[in-house]
Amino acid sequence: MKNSIILLLCCLWINLKAQDKSNAPKTISEVKIIWIDSLTGDFSFKNEWKYSENIFKNDKGQLICDGNCPSRIENMREKSNEIPQDSLDIYYQLIDTTHYFKSLQVEAWCYEFFESSYMNCFKNESGFINCSSANTISTHCSLRLAISGDICRPLVQLNSTKQSIGTKIFKCTKGYIKIDSNYYSKGILKAEFNFSFYNSIDPLKPINWKGKIYSVITEL
Repeated sequence: MKNSIILLLCCLWINLKAQDKSNAPKTISEVKIIWIDSLTGDFSFKNEWKYSENIFKNDKGQLICDGNCPSRIENMREKSNEIPQDSLDIYYQLIDTTHYFKSLQVEAWCYEFFESSYMNCFKNESGFINCSSANTISTHCSLRLAISGDICRPLVQLNSTKQSIGTKIFKCTKGYIKIDSNYYSKGILKAEFNFSFYNSIDPLKPINWKGKIYSVITEL
């Protein structure tokens, strides 16, 4: 009797797993690009900039480095968190004070996602373009786009800090991308997109990325 119950439970579990797979939405590997001569919309985010993640302003308005800093600056900061005036010029030469202009505006739901403001795009010798949104200290989920001809292959990659999850690839189920053809011919990806991805961790909660890109394409 006990063995019969165990066998029945095993059959039910296998049946449920099979149903989960059969109910999973169909994934697509690529979408056709919608080319627009002049893509309209608000792309003013490209004029906004940030310092590097580890650069902050103290109460005196001085830029300070906090985390992953050059070893030479360790003793330059006083206990009050200020940099002495006679050390300020040298301090600024050693830290990264670059203005990083935003290249991505996005609304997304994904695991371990807080924000992402940069889309890095590279073009190889064969003409293929690969783009990926930049991760941060608090964001570990990235949108990847592979562009070739009239085809875009989107996916989402999660590099989880949780060992139980690890690295996950989420495949696209639906969506679109519109690209400005004039800017594209000049080496700039100006685009609008909206994608959904199959969530293999929780199939009832799709992963979504929607936004705009304005990124210079770097040739390798």
